[in-house]
Amino acid sequence: MLTGEDTIKVSTDGGRTFRTADTGQLPLRVSDLITVGDTLYAATTSSWDAALPRGGRGVLRSTDGGRSWQNISNGLQNLNATSLATAGGWLYVGTVRGGVHRMKL
Repeated sequence: MLTGEDTIKVSTDGGRTFRTADTGQLPLRVSDLITVGDTLYAATTSSWDAALPRGGRGVLRSTDGGRSWQNISNGLQNLNATSLATAGGWLYVGTVRGGVHRMKL
């Protein structure tokens, strides 16, 4: 079980307790989560913190049940990802004012 907003939290006990996942040192705002087989994907987008804008980090991927995440956004023209969808072996990434991008799964 996963939750996301200013961090990604994962539960291994059916939601009784959650721990913060390892997403690296940079802050993030999670806008969408999707599961493809045993792999998890998170879209991250821009946000405001103490009246300062923070940019999105693009798409993160987890292959260990959400405990740790790696950025897979190489080639994305816009890192403010808002939504995720899959079809035909592709991950589609909707972005803020940047259209839809696709990444091979």
